[in-house]
Amino acid sequence: MATKLTDVKKVNDAFHRRSSHELKMEIEAVMKRVFVTALETVEIRFGRTFDGYEELRSKILRTGNDSIRKMRENVDSNYNIQKIPSCTFVPKGMENATGEDKEMENV
Repeated sequence: MATKLTDVKKVNDAFHRRSSHELKMEIEAVMKRVFVTALETVEIRFGRTFDGYEELRSKILRTGNDSIRKMRENVDSNYNIQKIPSCTFVPKGMENATGEDKEMENV
């Protein structure tokens, strides 16, 4: 039987909160890079002294920051985030294993 959206419960333990926080920080960094690059491009091409620069700068920053707030709100209210670490460990006694014996799945 398929799970209905109403059957999904929001998980709010420390692990999921930390996973959610890390994801939001990564997305936020990428989003900020976009509007910082937009500002840098305008400044390189036109400088900072042209008429309307301050208005354009404010609009880019306001739109970018509004988007970050909406993303955070959306992730907090609509997603259960669970980070799956990308690390591999070698159990004690398997340090010298070779071939297929040495292959381990990520944990």
